[in-house]
Amino acid sequence: MDGWMESLNINGPWTIAGQTSPQLNKALNNSKNESEPSLAEAIRQNAVPAVIVSTQPAELLQTQGDPQVASIEGTQLLYVINTENDIFVHTPSQDYFILLSGRWFKATSMMGPWQYVSGDKLPADFAKIPATHQKASVLVSVPGTPQAKEALIANAIPQTATITRSAATLTVNYDSSPQFKSIENTTLKYAVNTSTPVIKIDTSSYYAVQNGVWFVAASAVGPWTVATSVPVVIYTIPVSSPLHYVTYVKIYGPTPNVVYVGYTPGYYGTIVTSSSVVVYGTGWHYPSYVGAYWYGAPYTYGYGAAFTWGVSTGWGLAYGTRSAWANPYTGNVGRGGAYAGVNTVTDARYAGQAGQITNVYNGNSAAGARGAAYNPNTGVISGGAVGGVRNGSTGQVTAGGSGFAYNTRTNTGVAVGNNNVYASKDGSLYRYNQSTGVQQRTSSGWETVQRSADRNWVQNQQNARGLGEMRTRGNLQNRGGGFRRR
Repeated sequence: MDGWMESLNINGPWTIAGQTSPQLNKALNNSKNESEPSLAEAIRQNAVPAVIVSTQPAELLQTQGDPQVASIEGTQLLYVINTENDIFVHTPSQDYFILLSGRWFKATSMMGPWQYVSGDKLPADFAKIPATHQKASVLVSVPGTPQAKEALIANAIPQTATITRSAATLTVNYDSSPQFKSIENTTLKYAVNTSTPVIKIDTSSYYAVQNGVWFVAASAVGPWTVATSVPVVIYTIPVSSPLHYVTYVKIYGPTPNVVYVGYTPGYYGTIVTSSSVVVYGTGWHYPSYVGAYWYGAPYTYGYGAAFTWGVSTGWGLAYGTRSAWANPYTGNVGRGGAYAGVNTVTDARYAGQAGQITNVYNGNSAAGARGAAYNPNTGVISGGAVGGVRNGSTGQVTAGGSGFAYNTRTNTGVAVGNNNVYASKDGSLYRYNQSTGVQQRTSSGWETVQRSADRNWVQNQQNARGLGEMRTRGNLQNRGGGFRRR
């Protein structure tokens, strides 16, 4: 809001701050949001926000209001429906189960304490969750299920690339002179004051990884060239090392001009547990470097990571950040998130953001989402954005969006925006003008196109767009103005 809270202890209790220092006031002025209500008014309304502090790695379970549950057909499981977390209740034992980054925990109540439980110790009902259920994605983390077996296979399949040796380059930036630290249980050392994983074999042999490609140099500062092989000792780096993830990057062979490389999903942080399921993160604590710069260690747990599975999409890893908030003074409740991932069936990469806010007093709501994806197998790059606003009093919904798709192999594409559709294989640009009809962009500006073929083309686009708008509006009304990520 517009004020500070203070405590004598990091864990609280937190109270409204009295006199604050000029430095704090300066920081407040630099970050102040005029649209937020005042802290003083919140005090008068008895709506001072609670401060939750964790001084150790933790996950935050959030529900919109008190937990609401529904049964899963064919099982003795209930699941919480008003949350983005995977929360279940096993009715015979009355135990609560949650899934975090592929790992299961259980407790006797929602308040915990939560204890880790190996996947092979789960109640048998978890394996009976129907593959068509909205919680079917958790089957990836249930040992012995077809989905878990598929994940194991996918986790071992490398994503390969052909690297032109003369074109690939690497520059490593250090904070001052290179500093190296030993990797336990090996003869190797790694550079701590750079964001690039650099491994010292000996005084004249250094290896580094960038974007799944190995490089080699005779000095820590380079020059770096594409490596044609990697010492076997590198693949003995243990999970206790922050550089363990580089052991999932391989070289399959060179020619005089190229090098064949590849990596498995472990490069992005997955590992296989003793119960034969794929989880995200090693769970080890890796120290970060702090100097003139800060170089954070790889995430080893949490970070909003989740596994996805679908009948047609297969297994995938998605990771991101998400948050939710509520302001009892204004009545605004919202959520937002960012995510990214890889589909191991199509090798497509995707990323996006989404958000929603609703006022519980007047029913007004707004939501939006945007994202982009690239499929290296088809060469198609696509992206788009959509948003909508719903009036809680009248029920009126206003929605709009834009998007594009471009094929890097055929140099053709299509784009939609501001109620116009632009597409042409020869590079021509078209739009629809409500008063004059179809127009084409020429050297003289926008000129009306009279050809019947073009009129038919635009009519088809209008029909398709109208159907899409009706579907969008229907979704907005059904969901109270919100967008649900699938």
